Amino acid sequence: MAVLVSNNLRVSLALISVLRLAASPQFPDVTVKEISFRNWANGVEIANGYARLVFVPQIGRIMFFGRANGGNLLWINSAVNQKDDWVNWGGDKLWTAPQARWSLPPDKDIDGSTWTVVKRSDGFLATSPISQKDGIIFARRVAMIPGEPTVKITNTLQKVRGIPLELSIWQVAQVANPDDMVLQRRVTPERLDGFARYSEKSREFESRVSQDGFVAFRRHPKVSMKFGSSGISGVVASRHRDTYLRMQTPYQEGATYPDGGLAQQIYLSNDPLAYGELELCSPIRMYRPGDQSSMTVTWSISNKIQ
Repeated sequence: MAVLVSNNLRVSLALISVLRLAASPQFPDVTVKEISFRNWANGVEIANGYARLVFVPQIGRIMFFGRANGGNLLWINSAVNQKDDWVNWGGDKLWTAPQARWSLPPDKDIDGSTWTVVKRSDGFLATSPISQKDGIIFARRVAMIPGEPTVKITNTLQKVRGIPLELSIWQVAQVANPDDMVLQRRVTPERLDGFARYSEKSREFESRVSQDGFVAFRRHPKVSMKFGSSGISGVVASRHRDTYLRMQTPYQEGATYPDGGLAQQIYLSNDPLAYGELELCSPIRMYRPGDQSSMTVTWSISNKIQ
């Protein structure tokens, strides 16, 4: 059964065929259904008894992820003004990196637009409209793993038309009221701390280095800040009380990543917006019409970082 089907599904048969795969197996403990979520109808919920995820096609974002009977680990912005030029709804979204090639607001055809959704036995396939600015399409294949509080999200960027562009797939998950935001350290001659600061103001932030090679940061009430890393594990995480939301994609040694090699990034907001961002980037590559590539990101919920 399809919801919100539009002609966008027909734009790129190659893109859809890559993500649909042949004859998906059945997953008896994974349920996929349409629900109303907050003020949105036609949301798509996937659950397996361990975790629950909700995608809202009207804004193209994942707006809920948490334990099956628990609260939302993602942040939802309760102070949005829909008359604004761009609305930061919260949840999880896709952008293109490096951000230096564009400034806010982001591409409205990708972020905040209505996406097409096709349900699958273990999740769904969501497809964005064509970006009028960059001539690209994003598709997201979201699949819940049976018997685990884990989902795999395969993000595919395809160049449909227009001039060639150097781009990176950039997944940004906004998390609610984190006690810590976590990066894996990687010490290099350029980064003796094992991570990068985006501003000298970041030295005001409380941080803790753990024996397993991670560094944790705590939100500052008056200063928002961003940090980055090139950790081999490809992991970023947030902690709220005794629960970690872990987000991972394989790190490709020798590849070119945004912001001087920062494949993993975290952002911490200042008050009154109590949220953080877990950010992962794919390698930068040149896209010409017909080109496409994918980045698979794994979300998992646990009581420890590893």
